[in-house]
Amino acid sequence: MSAYLNWYHYYYHNFDWHLFINACQAKDVDSLYCSPFLVNAVLAMGCFFTDHPAALAVPGDQATRGLHFYEEADRLYKAEQDRVSLTNVQGSSIMMLVVSLAGKDKAIDPALRGLQDLVRQVHELHGMRDPISSAELDLQRSLRITEWGAYVYHCGFSMGFGLGYTWGKPSVERPYADEKYSSLVTEWSSYPLNREPIPLRQHALYESLLDVYGFMEETIRLLQITFPTLTPVEKIDAVQAVDDRIVDWYALLPAEHRFDQDSFIVTPATVDLHTTLYFIRLSLWSQAMPVPTESTSSAAEADPLETQQENEPTQQSAATLLPEQDKRGQIVAKCLSIVKLYADVMARFEERFGTKFFTLLTPQPGIFSASFLLTGHLYTSHEEELLLRIMRVLVHVATRNTLVKGVTQMLLKLAEEKVKAQTAQSSALTDKEAQDNAVGQVSPKMFESMEMIVKELQWAPSDHLHFSSRYPNYIADKRDDAGQLSDLLEKWASLAIDEMEAEDPSGKDLMEPEELSTHEQHEIDEAPPLPSIEKDDD
Repeated sequence: MSAYLNWYHYYYHNFDWHLFINACQAKDVDSLYCSPFLVNAVLAMGCFFTDHPAALAVPGDQATRGLHFYEEADRLYKAEQDRVSLTNVQGSSIMMLVVSLAGKDKAIDPALRGLQDLVRQVHELHGMRDPISSAELDLQRSLRITEWGAYVYHCGFSMGFGLGYTWGKPSVERPYADEKYSSLVTEWSSYPLNREPIPLRQHALYESLLDVYGFMEETIRLLQITFPTLTPVEKIDAVQAVDDRIVDWYALLPAEHRFDQDSFIVTPATVDLHTTLYFIRLSLWSQAMPVPTESTSSAAEADPLETQQENEPTQQSAATLLPEQDKRGQIVAKCLSIVKLYADVMARFEERFGTKFFTLLTPQPGIFSASFLLTGHLYTSHEEELLLRIMRVLVHVATRNTLVKGVTQMLLKLAEEKVKAQTAQSSALTDKEAQDNAVGQVSPKMFESMEMIVKELQWAPSDHLHFSSRYPNYIADKRDDAGQLSDLLEKWASLAIDEMEAEDPSGKDLMEPEELSTHEQHEIDEAPPLPSIEKDDD
């Protein structure tokens, strides 16, 4: 539960944790703010942020992480028979994310529609008259937290899984809109690491996060609804307008919440604020990119940064590029700059917390960034190194997240197919044509480097059976709308790298969690339990 509150709660923030913990400690099963269902949902999600042995339903089986709590929560929810309550809305939101991490994304769409109905019914049940007593103020704040939390969940799922629709912003005021929260400093604990608490304006940070999800809703509407009616130039202009507003908004954030400032505070919530922004911006610009024509694709796919250099004799001058080629080069450069920002912020996070801890939003922009690089944008050793850095991040996450493990394997197979296709094409071309055709593509040496990184996953023969999802829309040229992820992975299972070698030559079981250093183990052994709830009067 501590892991949930510290590593997750101030991003997907959907209940007042003081009211929740107080009712939980009092074992008040009739409380408005805590229920056995919500507790088990919290525990199921918390399992993704800890190496505690109790996090695994089956000892040693990473695919069962949180499964025992999920099954109990599911049983309790069914026993509730869709009873309208705050805790049912809050727990349902969490359960949807647990399900998505297990790869069962086909269940998300109907679950979101059910959640929308629950939110409306809770709003109608409790009303929103002006509160007078402290109990009424608690209820009002909880309702606001819950409605805005459900909105964040919905936007995240709608964009992440390409559902293509949004609810619209809640009609209620934001939970921390009051001026008193803008400067309120609370302590963030890195439990289970035993380190000094970090003073942080968490409420102001959450308000900024709600701004980000406003941009996400706008992005969903633009890409899913408006884009089909626009010309290529109009698409670029529309994306530029949204991106300009994002950049202007970002410049007004407190310095400690901005990655480009020396005073940036590295915590899960501050990092995920940025990974979400990078995911939105990369989604916008990659969708706005003009498709190169066959006759000009080689020139357009040259290093996009070189289109700005008139003194480069080996590349086509920017002055002679067609307008759509020039725009494409600029957009590719923009996308690559966003990919680098993602890699850099993850490097800062690993420097602070190591590789055994990760944020919830670590993998999504990483998968998207890797996909972008693999689809013809590996121009130089700089981009290749970016891809390897991102693959290492994904492998670290995959040790606890089976879905990310599967998608990481997909990225490797995509790279392998790119190399094979490139080799086949080159055999029919002249040396000059083959050299031009290879610009931005995956080289055999690059694939070997990726192979060595992903090999650490040790894809086991049965891993593919834990999935039952639609193929995720991360790689446009590989998407199959009718396919099931479980079917795809079953076909790939026999192609996995060294899948039968479960141990390395040293005898260490690579399927077991990575050993901690003596320093890291001491930090965890000596870590305190739940953070104190008495210091914060909020």
